[in-house]
Amino acid sequence: MNPRFFQVAVWLFGTVLAPLSLSAAEQQEAPAPDKPLPAEVRRPYRGLFGADDQPRRRHSLTFTGSGFAAYDDDVFAEQSGNASAPVLPSQRRDGMYGGATAMLDYARASRVFVNLTGAVGLNKYGDRTPVAGYRATGAVGMNGSRGTWNLNGAAGYSPEFRLGVFVDPLHGGIADPFQSVSADYDLYNLAAYRTTLGAAGTRSLGKRTTLYGFYGRTDTLYVHDPYNYSTQGAGGAFGHGLTRHLTLRAGYEYGTANYATPTTRPRGMHIIDLGLEYSRALSVSRRTQFGFTTGSALYSSNVPAIEGAGRDLSYRFIGTANLTHEMGRTWTALLSYRRGLDFHEGFYDPFLSDAVGATLNGLFSRRVKFAAEGNYSFGTLGFNSDSHYSSTSTSSQLQFAINRTLAAYIGYFYYRYRFDQLDPFVVVDPRFAQALERQGARAGLMATVPLIR
Repeated sequence: MNPRFFQVAVWLFGTVLAPLSLSAAEQQEAPAPDKPLPAEVRRPYRGLFGADDQPRRRHSLTFTGSGFAAYDDDVFAEQSGNASAPVLPSQRRDGMYGGATAMLDYARASRVFVNLTGAVGLNKYGDRTPVAGYRATGAVGMNGSRGTWNLNGAAGYSPEFRLGVFVDPLHGGIADPFQSVSADYDLYNLAAYRTTLGAAGTRSLGKRTTLYGFYGRTDTLYVHDPYNYSTQGAGGAFGHGLTRHLTLRAGYEYGTANYATPTTRPRGMHIIDLGLEYSRALSVSRRTQFGFTTGSALYSSNVPAIEGAGRDLSYRFIGTANLTHEMGRTWTALLSYRRGLDFHEGFYDPFLSDAVGATLNGLFSRRVKFAAEGNYSFGTLGFNSDSHYSSTSTSSQLQFAINRTLAAYIGYFYYRYRFDQLDPFVVVDPRFAQALERQGARAGLMATVPLIR
């Protein structure tokens, strides 16, 4: 199954399609009595740095850049994923390093929307040659009276391999560290080119019924490694509103993954999902929102990953829950839970995990902004296996606005993961450490300059 299969679907539906699922006429109507106005209307951004003085403009072109000094403390390879695999000498070690990032973003907001982004990141560790990464993304779509559609793609180059925290309940599943040009999660030298293509659409069938569909494909071409990686998947879902707050959902997804090694075979997966979605305001002031989804996953592998591994058919309950609370004029707290089935590059078997996440962000003043996030997850790698794992991550940042276009910041991050043991039939890249712990701090300047107002 596609390790980014669910990431593509969640990103498309959560960040692109969900806000556009209403027609233009419906968006102009007053919200339901128990639903608050959009956050950007009720609580416009009040910070000095990055404030948009023309929020309704149709076109925008923005440059964002940063330069920083950082310290990274790597406690690496407590135990190798393969007892015979040595710790690679190319791993980053603890110490000071510096870096810079630059991004150019174009957006066109109208019935036909366009978004184009290009980014580059450069990092210098000790006496090593500077390491640079690149990424470009694009999306185009249309918002119609009865539905929406979206096409998107991305291409990037990363000089080193990254392994992020496995589960991120706040953003819908496996965290993809290659979505950023930041090198915080770099592990070892493994240069690769990555491309992603995706398409999605929604169609309203009456006032309460909606159809969804999507397709995604990811290809990874390693520069100095013959075992390239490719995945693709497609799926659809049906949603019917039972009440104003409750929706019945039924869907099917299929995906394949191919990690070309001499001992493994392409993997295929079927997911059948049936469940409910619920969301409503809990307080009279409508500052507190609660929502949850329930569902089920019927997992069937149609090709064993390795010789000798039996096929299986497994059923698992999946779901999410989230609680959002607004405090004052700028502060927001979010608590989220997710039980899900996810895939990750380098692993043939799915991660069945329970994850909890929390965020807190807001303004101390117009010039001082704070943001913090924490995630914890635990579960198993593969069905009916003894390969238990756990992972933890935290990050925080304090930003000081110098003016509307320039700010200074300091930040801290920590993450760890550990596999208690690995089942003999679970396929894992032998270069991965079985346990990893890392923390680091960063301080620098960032600038955002609107080139088209």
